[in-house]
Amino acid sequence: MSKYKNSLIIAIFIAFALLFASEVYAALTWGGGEYTNLCGSGYVADFYNCPADCRPGEGNCRQDADASYLFKYTCDGRLSECVAGETGPSNFQQLDEGLCDKTQQIDAFNINCRDSGGAWICDNSNLQGYLVWYSGCATTPTPTFTPTPPPPTVTPTPAGVAAWWQAKDGDIQSNANVATNIPSSCDPATTSCEPFLISGSAAVPIAEGSINWETSFPGAQPSQLLWAAEDSAYKGDEFKYDFFDENIPTPTPLVGVSTIGQNTFTSGIYNCDEYHYCYYSYTGGSNLQIDAGAGGLDLGRRRIVLLVDNADVDIKSNIDFLNGSGLLLVVTDQDITVYDSVTSIKGLYVSDGDFNTCQFNPNCPTTNQLKVRGSVIAWGRVNPLRDLPDNTETPAEVFEFAPDQLLLFPPHLSDKKVLWTEVVP
Repeated sequence: MSKYKNSLIIAIFIAFALLFASEVYAALTWGGGEYTNLCGSGYVADFYNCPADCRPGEGNCRQDADASYLFKYTCDGRLSECVAGETGPSNFQQLDEGLCDKTQQIDAFNINCRDSGGAWICDNSNLQGYLVWYSGCATTPTPTFTPTPPPPTVTPTPAGVAAWWQAKDGDIQSNANVATNIPSSCDPATTSCEPFLISGSAAVPIAEGSINWETSFPGAQPSQLLWAAEDSAYKGDEFKYDFFDENIPTPTPLVGVSTIGQNTFTSGIYNCDEYHYCYYSYTGGSNLQIDAGAGGLDLGRRRIVLLVDNADVDIKSNIDFLNGSGLLLVVTDQDITVYDSVTSIKGLYVSDGDFNTCQFNPNCPTTNQLKVRGSVIAWGRVNPLRDLPDNTETPAEVFEFAPDQLLLFPPHLSDKKVLWTEVVP
């Protein structure tokens, strides 16, 4: 199970298929190593914020004496998830200093996840918190607190393949860290799997922090160019909700509408400009749902700009339009969440907060891969949360850059320049 942003604005979209964070984050450290995944901040691992009493500064998790539901796992190499070498359950679990090239994970649940026969019975609703930590290669162990009673050792659960995500044909830009886990089973010699953080045409992952793209598979690469740019922060202007709100024509307010369906943009009075772009606004009170049912939202050739103020956007159905003709631009000052039943969305998505690929956080087991064709900009974080039953060859999320959508970027959001040249009569 997985734990776990025509003119300058157009240039921003062209450069980045994914933009992760607008602030600088650094992973927390402990005991000579560093955290690779923390409940509440995910792969960025710069803070812990979940119900369970886990303490990254001390390298442990603890529970009351009558709640012994903590498990610890130990794996080889640097990982962002480890589910092998299980110990527990107990009411105290401590990371081990003095290890070399090991990943340890502590999971905190609200019940005993092993039944009397040893079978695993928990799901994502039972997980209350977790720490994932990479040891580096320390040489001098430091004494650690020993729990009383010591945790019993049970038969390890076979290690599964951790969930991973992939971008296609476009750059990734982050002012924090970028991390995915391309599995060793993604071998192009024997499968159709592409072992790249960014597959397809020339593109580069760029991050102010670290870029990690593989576990133990030496054939995995950051891109087909074999390039990655670390220690390189985005220092341009931040085009957030207020920029779009100030520069579009007066939008049609969605009054009494909290769910967008197939007919929302085809009936009633609406404001469209001379270029056939139609502008809508929604002001919160409740989240705005995009839910057109099982058939999904199909915009055809329509070009929709949707501004959402003071409300999250929940995408509950697939979103489609005609490539090269239609467009959807969604901008919110809050979060955007794609529900786990959704398999495919198109468009340009801008969030002042987070972009989540599932409604369940921190982990989301699902049978549905998510494909996003367009661009995602999250000034908070992009959180890839999905975990497929079989991650051996299939990324749980694919973000595919779509240049045709950028060519259709609304003219009212472009700087207008006039070139004046005097000529001889």
